[in-house]
Amino acid sequence: MKISRRRAISLALAAFVPGSRSFGLLRSAQTQPDRRDRDVYMLGSAYYPEQWDRKQWRSDFEKMRDLGFGTVRMGEFAWAFFETSPGEFHFDWMDEAVEIARENHICVIMGTPTASVPPWLYKLHPDVLGDNERGHFDYGGRKGLSVFSPSMRDAASRIVRALAQHYGNNPAVAGWQISNELAFPFTNYDAFTLHAYREWLKTRYSTIDALNNAWGGNFWSNKYDSWDEIGFPNNSAEVGWNGEMRLDYRRFFSDSFIEWLGFESEIVRRYARNQFVFTNWPDVTYSVDIFKASQLVDYTAWDNYSPMPGDFNYEAQYQAGLNHDLSRGANPGGRFLVAEQAPVTPVDSPKGAIRLQSFLDMAHGSSGTIYFEWRPPLAGNEQGTPSVLEVDGRPGAAYEELRVFATDVVRLWPALRASTTESDLAMIYSYDNEFYQGFWQGPKTYESRVYRFYVGLKSLQRNVDLVSPDVNLSRYRMVVAPGLEMVTDAQAQRMVEYVKRGGTLVLDAKAGTQDESGRIRPLAGPGVFAEIAGVHIESRPEPQRHGFKIDFGKEREQYEVAYALESIVPKGAETLATLRGSGVDGRPAITSHAFGGGTVFYVGVDSEELSFHRSLFQMLARRLDIGPILQAPEGVEVVSRVTGSREYVFLLNLTADEKRIAIAEPALDAILGKRIEGEQVLAPCGVLVIERAKRTSGA
Repeated sequence: MKISRRRAISLALAAFVPGSRSFGLLRSAQTQPDRRDRDVYMLGSAYYPEQWDRKQWRSDFEKMRDLGFGTVRMGEFAWAFFETSPGEFHFDWMDEAVEIARENHICVIMGTPTASVPPWLYKLHPDVLGDNERGHFDYGGRKGLSVFSPSMRDAASRIVRALAQHYGNNPAVAGWQISNELAFPFTNYDAFTLHAYREWLKTRYSTIDALNNAWGGNFWSNKYDSWDEIGFPNNSAEVGWNGEMRLDYRRFFSDSFIEWLGFESEIVRRYARNQFVFTNWPDVTYSVDIFKASQLVDYTAWDNYSPMPGDFNYEAQYQAGLNHDLSRGANPGGRFLVAEQAPVTPVDSPKGAIRLQSFLDMAHGSSGTIYFEWRPPLAGNEQGTPSVLEVDGRPGAAYEELRVFATDVVRLWPALRASTTESDLAMIYSYDNEFYQGFWQGPKTYESRVYRFYVGLKSLQRNVDLVSPDVNLSRYRMVVAPGLEMVTDAQAQRMVEYVKRGGTLVLDAKAGTQDESGRIRPLAGPGVFAEIAGVHIESRPEPQRHGFKIDFGKEREQYEVAYALESIVPKGAETLATLRGSGVDGRPAITSHAFGGGTVFYVGVDSEELSFHRSLFQMLARRLDIGPILQAPEGVEVVSRVTGSREYVFLLNLTADEKRIAIAEPALDAILGKRIEGEQVLAPCGVLVIERAKRTSGA
């Protein structure tokens, strides 16, 4: 049954309103019983049978089986093949592919195909795609769907329902991927979206006066008198969006695609039996609040195209670790997947890089690694993409590495499948601050700032949880909150109480200076944290010169200032590091302040040099007596998983150099199943997994 524009938008917006029936349905989505996917590590690849001759399918699936793959992802771009015209469905071809997969003991993840609409649908209803600042999206490419278009809702519900009815009880189908990389591109400005945006703003602010106050409407006479005056300033004469307006658009955009995720998921769950649901984000430091979105899925999943180990400075691999830890932290059950990962390294990568990157997934808690893709496409926008196989069907360059990792999985997963990550160190990730400060646009953005601090924290060779600013922090020994410029009163009070009760909080420049609307609080910096930080920030313009240094008071521990430089006046705080340079010589750069039973460290500077962030956290670790899970050389990541009374310590050489590690007590090499002790040699991109008795601390 077709739905009207008004009905489509009201149904979507209902999901945003706490207490509504739709909101309750979405929030309770994770009600599936334990399933067989929990018993296996989902190792496999994407495969698109519609791109290949039917005669080739059996050979491809047999090769997957022989390689050790047990999972295949199919269907997410096949709408034109599933539905050739409105309501005319053809599943026989996919049935055949699913059956061949089953015969080869390969479970199927079925994708809903809404990321790429068929030409006939666009011809009938051009409004299924949205607009950007240049106008309406033309046909071609993928994504860009208008989530508030009634035509798109009708068509999507029809194809998703038909697929779920057909495959929801198929024992070969283990789970579902909803669409593909939702919420990309980052804008949608069509008329349906504008109407929905105005309705969203009404729900958020209730009155136009409240909106004007939040958006600073008195500035430049940007004071609205009615909701229908609000538009998308895509071509304003000067400047356009102010920060507060942009923040609310980004919140709305995030909520819109979270609702769409719930819309498709709810249809699938209506028919699927004992099958899991997820979607693949291209990155979780992204345009959607993953903490909210993860309430609707069984696994939080992302596409890992981080730099290959050994190709860059080893810290580049921490981009993957940050996304892993954020995915795990966002999911209510701590479950996440790597939905796409490259199965081939550049020609100059060290041997073992593919295996190492796959082990990084597992070490951080992933339940699977799905490579993109099985065969290189012969045509289209991903023509010739390096894949598991070469273009002529021969094994690819990393084929044997993938086989070795598949064998490693068979050996390790029975012990690891019920394991968890235990950490007493946490880093706060705030999507409000990401939306306000910017993302994916260079080193000054919020997620880049978080990454630099994450690299420093990981130098302590301990596990790290990435958490929402709304969680209870009491179980953490130290909480790091970079870029927390915007904070609600409730969040700030929670952090103050955490410190009072003995916690350690690390803050940086401009912390606590803005409210939840993005308005500057009429307080001296660091705003709501000034008392617990024991400092006062003098408001001064940024320095005109460059070359300022951060001095830790030790030889060779001076670092170039970049991105942030505050004028700190201690109000009871102790100075731990100082500035060097004309006009700032000797001024505090980093301070420590005891408050209640805890401590606040304030970092009023930043640097492009990641060695600065390592030095910062090494200094804090010495003061707080925080030791590593296991001592290892720089460039070796240390991560652990625990299950029952056993601990599994992953030692991952992220460099292209050989590393030596001392194992002080007898332990078990969990991969090879042999006892080890004393010095162990890790080859470039090498991996060692140690099984030992669980310890009460990381030291």
